[in-house]
Amino acid sequence: MSQVMGDVEVLIASIHRRAEQRGLVIEAEAEQRAAEVIEQSRVRAQEVAEMLRRQSVKEAQQLEQRLVAQGTLERRRRLLVEREALLERVWAQAEVELRLLTETPDYELTLKTLACEAARSLGVERLVLAADPKGYLLLSADRLCDWGREFGVVFERAECLDDCWGGLLARHGRLRYDATFSSRLTWARERLRERAYALLGGDV
Repeated sequence: MSQVMGDVEVLIASIHRRAEQRGLVIEAEAEQRAAEVIEQSRVRAQEVAEMLRRQSVKEAQQLEQRLVAQGTLERRRRLLVEREALLERVWAQAEVELRLLTETPDYELTLKTLACEAARSLGVERLVLAADPKGYLLLSADRLCDWGREFGVVFERAECLDDCWGGLLARHGRLRYDATFSSRLTWARERLRERAYALLGGDV
């Protein structure tokens, strides 16, 4: 009987040892799995952090690009405003000076120059000249005759241009030469716009 009890105790002790060993193995495996999970979590956290950092950098770069683009557009807008303002000032001053010219004795010489310019441009020997009310009075038969002898062209006076405020309009059949001040200012304004763009920076 004592022998049997001894065998049972040995068996129980053996079972306890195996259980303890198995428990130690299980504990070690659990610790290893826990360590692996912690490491995986740490790596994943780093990946997420890196992804967020890159996203933040990308968003910051995109924001910077948008701000730069907005600044460029604002600069372009301001330059355009400045250019147009400059053109308006020059245009207004030029019109004032030309209107004043029609009130001076020099207006006769201006009409004479324009008549010569028209004759040379059209290359004809006879021209019909129309002018604004003030110019119309200056285009007398005697004066046109004197100009004709000087330039080798026959000038004739046409109708009065009531809607014109300076310069003249020359015609020969279907040929036409517009030397009115309003037309000249329109042409000059485009040239002034080009010059203003060059002065204020032609990149806009």
